[in-house]
Amino acid sequence: MSVGFSTGPAFGNIDAIPDKGFTRTVRARTHVTTFGNGYEQRITQGINPLHNTFNATFSNRTASEMEYIRDYLDAVKGVIAIPFTTVEQDVLKVVCEQYSISYNFDGYYTLTATFRQVFES
Repeated sequence: MSVGFSTGPAFGNIDAIPDKGFTRTVRARTHVTTFGNGYEQRITQGINPLHNTFNATFSNRTASEMEYIRDYLDAVKGVIAIPFTTVEQDVLKVVCEQYSISYNFDGYYTLTATFRQVFES
């Protein structure tokens, strides 16, 4: 697996590799206290203050490939964390709470999904 996720044996072991150009957004969780004259104090929140979100697109996939990806995302229901391999080859736990499908043309579809990093044991 280079980038993306694998659906696992129950879903045909499909490697779901997103199109080139997907985005990664990093958000730092901080707490800011402001004082008079513009002074402020900033501290990180929690033991994992950096959170990643990936917006990935799987364009022009065949109906059968899209069915595997869609069925897998439906099965994990945005609750079960799945391993997502980044461009840097880091494997992060992510959930997919939202995706959309475009029905491009006869038998070819595009799925756009948002994967949010989660931290759990």
